[in-house]
Amino acid sequence: MSRNSDIIRDSRGFLAIKRVLLVALIAVVGDLFFTLVGDVIDYKFGEFYGGSLILALVATIFGAVMLGTLYQLITFNRSERGILDYFKNGRLFWVLIKISVLQAIFTMLWSVLLLIPGIVKAYAYTQAIPKAVDDFEKGRPLQGALAYIGWSDDQMKGYKGQLFMLTLPWYVIMFALIILIYLVYVVLTHQSVGIYFTDNTVISTYGSTLITIIPSLIAIPTIIVRQTVFSRDFIREQDAPVQ
Repeated sequence: MSRNSDIIRDSRGFLAIKRVLLVALIAVVGDLFFTLVGDVIDYKFGEFYGGSLILALVATIFGAVMLGTLYQLITFNRSERGILDYFKNGRLFWVLIKISVLQAIFTMLWSVLLLIPGIVKAYAYTQAIPKAVDDFEKGRPLQGALAYIGWSDDQMKGYKGQLFMLTLPWYVIMFALIILIYLVYVVLTHQSVGIYFTDNTVISTYGSTLITIIPSLIAIPTIIVRQTVFSRDFIREQDAPVQ
C-alpha cells in the first residue's frame, strides 16, 4: 500500500487538473445546495414534513455518484465521458444509491452507540463505492450493495487509521475555519454566542449550513481527492473479488 506522503503528492497533481477539481467542487456544492434547500423547507413549513431529512438523503446519493465519477476519472482517466454519466447507467446508479443509503444507515446506527464507533465504521465503508465503480469499469458483474459494504469493511481492517490520518489535517482546517467564521459573525453583529442555538431565528436555521460554505469549498475537495487516490491504490493492492 502506498505511503500517505505519496498519496498526498499524487493528490496535489490531480487537484491541478481542472476536470478533477471541477468534479470535486460539484460534489461539495451539490451537498451544500441540497442541505440548504432542506433547511429552507423546514424553516418555511416546519420539520414535520421532513424536508431536511429527505434532502440530506438526496445529498448522500448525489455525493456517492460524484465520488464514483471522481474515482473513474482518477483511476481510469475516462476524460471523454460526461461528468454526470453515472446518472445515466441504471444498473450502476441503482447500486450506488443502495450503497450510499445503507452506508448512511449503518453509520448512523453505529453512531447511536458512541461517536467513535460511528467514525470507525464510516472509514470502514469508504471503499464500497469505489469498488463497485472499479468492477463496472473492468467489466465485472456488479454485486449487491451489502456485498460491497461487507467487502470494504473486511478489506479495510488495518487500513482505517492510515486513511483517517490522511484526511484528518483538512478536517481540522475545515472545523477551525467554521469556528473562526462563527466567532467573527458574533463579534461583528454584537450577538451573544447563544443566538446560534436559539429556535426560530434565521441564524439558527440556516447558520449551520451557511458558515460551512467557505470552509467546505476550501477543504472538502482535497479530502475527497485524497480519499479517491487512496482508494485507487488500495483496490489495486486488495483486488480480492467481492463475495
